[in-house]
Amino acid sequence: MKRNLWIFSIVVLIFLLVLMGKRIQSVFSIFHNSSAKNTKVYQHPVLRHNSFVVLLISYGNIEKTKESLRSIFEQNYRNLRVLFVNQNRTQLAPIQELIENYHQQHRVFFLKEFPGSQELQNIYNAILSCQDREIVILMKEGDFFAHDWVLSSLDQVYANPDVWLSYGRHLLIPSYSPSGEKPFTMSDIIKKKQRKRTSFDFGLKSFYAALGKKVMLQDLLVEGGFYFSIEDFVIMMPMLEMASSHIAYLSDIHYLEQSEPVLSQEKKMVQTFLKPYFLQNFKKSEPYPTLGPTLFAEEKGEMSTDLLIISQSPERLISTLQSERENLSDISKIFVVIPQKTDFFAEVEKRFPYVLFIENPEKNIRPLLHKILSRSSARFFLCTTDQYVFKKKVDLKECVPLLAETKARGFYFGLGEDVSFCLRGGFEQKLPRHILALNENVRAWECLENACGDWAFPDGFAMALYEREVLKRNIELLNFQTIEEMEKNWSLLVQERRVGLFLKQTVVGRAQDSSGFIKGK
Repeated sequence: MKRNLWIFSIVVLIFLLVLMGKRIQSVFSIFHNSSAKNTKVYQHPVLRHNSFVVLLISYGNIEKTKESLRSIFEQNYRNLRVLFVNQNRTQLAPIQELIENYHQQHRVFFLKEFPGSQELQNIYNAILSCQDREIVILMKEGDFFAHDWVLSSLDQVYANPDVWLSYGRHLLIPSYSPSGEKPFTMSDIIKKKQRKRTSFDFGLKSFYAALGKKVMLQDLLVEGGFYFSIEDFVIMMPMLEMASSHIAYLSDIHYLEQSEPVLSQEKKMVQTFLKPYFLQNFKKSEPYPTLGPTLFAEEKGEMSTDLLIISQSPERLISTLQSERENLSDISKIFVVIPQKTDFFAEVEKRFPYVLFIENPEKNIRPLLHKILSRSSARFFLCTTDQYVFKKKVDLKECVPLLAETKARGFYFGLGEDVSFCLRGGFEQKLPRHILALNENVRAWECLENACGDWAFPDGFAMALYEREVLKRNIELLNFQTIEEMEKNWSLLVQERRVGLFLKQTVVGRAQDSSGFIKGK
């Protein structure tokens, strides 16, 4: 009797374990599609057609580029556009002719490139240019869609709101043999082992632009420049880690990929000598945390910006406030910290009634800054002293979203490619070795310690834009009473790797007095 009861208990336990296993597997079933049309990936009704952006990278082989374009144009899906990256200065006349023959001029957009821009840089800039809900597909010259229904199939895949990213099986050409890559296992996903692989061929790569924008710019850089030779690996791995259970693995063949892509001499050398170093360096970095349940959550006041001015001189303050009124828009609130309210400051207050003046008679600014930042509801703070003015108009609607999307340390309006003098240090400084163009107006660089002057330690109150929480966290870490002490201690604080943004041409000058501005040093 006891033996039978023991056997029955074991059978029940096995049944429960199997049931639990199926429930766990169902959470990740999206990874293990054995046949299209019969899996959960394809079972969601299409309530609206998604918008696709095919990011096509051309390396100079015109015939292969045209073959890729034909496979895009012959899709039976209309809600798409093409972002064309002319990586190695392809001759555009034959490409334009093909586009016109297919009557696709309204769908093809040529990505603005900058001298010396690298492939990963162009991919990143293209993603930033997309709308959050557009689905980006990465395609390289000579690769093409396997049939005319690829985008229609993907449209049904992304009808499932739980899908944020997809990759899948593909054939290698010219042999037309399967790639041989296996999908990530459930263990890979849960334990975040993706980037431990020596390499990975993703096949057809697609993802929401909103997910791509969550990859931090600094994680795409090595020694100040973009990663080279492992671009797909570097851009895809963080997204896989963030998406976790929101990934679709497609077992049907949707994509054909060149098994031996044509490489430039420079890239061949990198593949041979530097690729192992790049891979090793990338794998040392920490995996990304899994995102919350919603990819497109909108925060209240997400892009709002307050202005904080530390003032010692009413005359200079007038210049600073006038330059703000003439050259800035989209500022929510303006806080001005003054030593004490003298008659001169009272006159300034009457002239600018919309400004909130805060006295600091104790001359210890640290607790006051913490109080201002804690009570503000703005996500961003533009910080300055009354020593600086804006000389030109600044579009915060362009700058603030880029700071949010790149997760950069700050946006430094006092810097520019035309700046060769350290404003705070009073000495000549060289430009960083790597300046990265994000668009026509905005540049980025990695704040490495071997850089010079403000390019190594840009943090401070010289017309700099920060996320409020970043600024607040650093104020809590530092010991200071004056802004000068804060800037000095801030530069000595051991910082994590960080990226800064700036405008191509500086928009900041020195304030003189209420009668006008002075330029230069």
